[in-house]
Amino acid sequence: MAKILITGSSSGMGLASAQLFASKGWEVIAVIRNPEQARHLEALGIKVKYCEQTQYAKIEQLFQDPDLQNFDAAFLNAGYGHMATVEDTTPQALEAQLACNTVGTWAYFNACIKVFRQQGHGRILVNSSVISFSPIPYRAAYGASKAALDQMVETFRIENRDPNIQASLLHPGPVATNFRQRALHEYQTQTKNQDTVYAQDYAQQEQRLQNKNRKRFTAQPEQAAALAYKCLTSKKQKIHYFLCLPTYVVWYAKKILPASWFEFFIRHAHKLEK
Repeated sequence: MAKILITGSSSGMGLASAQLFASKGWEVIAVIRNPEQARHLEALGIKVKYCEQTQYAKIEQLFQDPDLQNFDAAFLNAGYGHMATVEDTTPQALEAQLACNTVGTWAYFNACIKVFRQQGHGRILVNSSVISFSPIPYRAAYGASKAALDQMVETFRIENRDPNIQASLLHPGPVATNFRQRALHEYQTQTKNQDTVYAQDYAQQEQRLQNKNRKRFTAQPEQAAALAYKCLTSKKQKIHYFLCLPTYVVWYAKKILPASWFEFFIRHAHKLEK
């Protein structure tokens, strides 16, 4: 029986992926933060482990667990998105964003690779974002954290000489998960009360995040899970896997358009024309 490690498994893409892989006969090791969220996973026969993404020593300890001495694949999915303009992003907020999304994921990545080196094979899919290769207003810190993961995976693919160890990036666009609720909470607790020239813009963004009926160009977590399964069971993994029409549009627009035109395109898409 094949075995997979999935981080950020309590909801959204991680939960959908855990459910899908389990339904396909895989042994699933799901990593979550809150023990209260374990019941629905365990009911599916999924093994649950607890670890905070920013507690790097505990990540090392996690990989001493007998269940993680060998496994075939990993979907590194945990993370969150900080919402603020560049000038309103405090050093503390930036450090927290990078600590979770970048450093924590990097720690998991290296721990997985160590296991794969010992057993001679393994596959990793890292959850990045459309924002990793495109500037999106109010998401600079989040984009920076994901761009770093792109560099990590792309560089590893060049450095790695073992064809039996593969790594890829998943780039979702909008997905119907509680990611927006987490972003809204981060905004309301960290950014909302700042004295800023962007107050009106933030009010519009807050309203957008509170809208639970946004479905245009929005994928479902199950679509992300299906793409993760396709990646991790393919004969040869691609570098990038795109989810949602906006991701494809932005990827090719950035390749084709002159830089100034692409900037105008992003401004127009987010209604920020000068």
